Amino acid sequence: YLSFKKKFKLAVSLEIKRNATGHIVDLSGVSALMLDWLTRRYKLNYTILQVNDSVLEPGSSKSHPGLISYVVNGKCDVIMAAIRLSPDRFRHLDFIHPWMYARSAFLIPMPGESKTNILAVVKPFHYWVWIALIASLLAVILTLFYFSQVHDLPLDVSKLKLGSQQQFQQPAVKSISVKEVVTYVLGTLLNQGGRFSINGANTFKIRFVTGTWCLVTLVLVNVYNGILISYVTSNPREKPLVESPDDLLANANIHLVVEKGQGADFIFSTAESGMFKALGDKLRAYPRSRCTATDQCIDLVKSQPSQHVYFNTRVVLLDVMRQDARKTGQCNLIQAAESYSDNTAFCWGLTKNSPYTEKFNRGVMSMREMGLVGLWERWHEPDVRPCFPKSHHNNKKTKTKKTKKKKTLVRLTLTNLNGAFVVLAIGYLLSFLVFIREKISLHFK
Repeated sequence: YLSFKKKFKLAVSLEIKRNATGHIVDLSGVSALMLDWLTRRYKLNYTILQVNDSVLEPGSSKSHPGLISYVVNGKCDVIMAAIRLSPDRFRHLDFIHPWMYARSAFLIPMPGESKTNILAVVKPFHYWVWIALIASLLAVILTLFYFSQVHDLPLDVSKLKLGSQQQFQQPAVKSISVKEVVTYVLGTLLNQGGRFSINGANTFKIRFVTGTWCLVTLVLVNVYNGILISYVTSNPREKPLVESPDDLLANANIHLVVEKGQGADFIFSTAESGMFKALGDKLRAYPRSRCTATDQCIDLVKSQPSQHVYFNTRVVLLDVMRQDARKTGQCNLIQAAESYSDNTAFCWGLTKNSPYTEKFNRGVMSMREMGLVGLWERWHEPDVRPCFPKSHHNNKKTKTKKTKKKKTLVRLTLTNLNGAFVVLAIGYLLSFLVFIREKISLHFK
């Protein structure tokens, strides 16, 4: 006899289809395929025990006693679900070899597009490139100014005889001012060009430095202009509600929500130390933290203002994101802080000292060795790639297939160009200050 939740949310594990009268007409998912393989391999028959329960732990309610109670009371042999291991569950159940490993994450609202794009003008280059560019700019200015001040003794010097003394008179050479050097270097960098007069014996050195600088600016300006358009036409998104568990714990205005009686609620509520204990305290401090259904948790996450994050395994969150995207036609939800959790093992639960434990263990290990479980997981894992900036899937077929999509033209708005207008305003301000300074200088002369 098999038992499972009436409303199963983990589509990767098991998805149940019922008719209008509530009877099961089809089972799909990894657990269903595993069950079919095990029954064929060991020639077993099974009967499904339909129960109206969605909580694992034994409860005091007669109408919802908990799935584990059916195993303890001998009404079923196996709970076909993705059950997280815990010491309390070990007291009631025997577990087969884990068939699935999954990370946990937070489900948060999709960050909206930022209304400002000021930093678009500096994003084409890494900050180390900007530092190197500024250092090169100063080095070129100092080098040109130094070469303009140091003059070698020319070959056609004039010799003047005064009495018994012979003096050498060097023709006067006009030096380049700092203003001319700065104007030329900046003008070349901004693709405006420039000129200054070269006199003396250091003309080759000066021309070599200016030629090198022109070549560098030619490359930098063209690379910058080519990359700039991609940052101008794409509006960055705002900062996510949380990026790590520490962000959630540090902000008292952000609330954690979980499904009542499920794995996350059980682990956080029973933890006695560490981060899980802190998350459990956060659950207890907010009366609406425990939802009776997944849809209720999702409604809290999507409510305004955004103050709720939903915690569950990654495969559950992917299914929630897929269902919401199909329902609304857009991506309203996104995962966060997935990298902060470890892989959690999930198993089936059997009665204590069950005669099927050894067979199921061998069968699950054989299926994993042959790669069947991993293949079935990829078959049934929800496809929500459009909601991710980078694909989180490992399906090689989807990576190799390149679909040609017609590029839509993007119309520039003031939001796209506000960074350029800020730079323009700064330039106008500096020009006005220089103009005022010149007027003041002329007034006092």
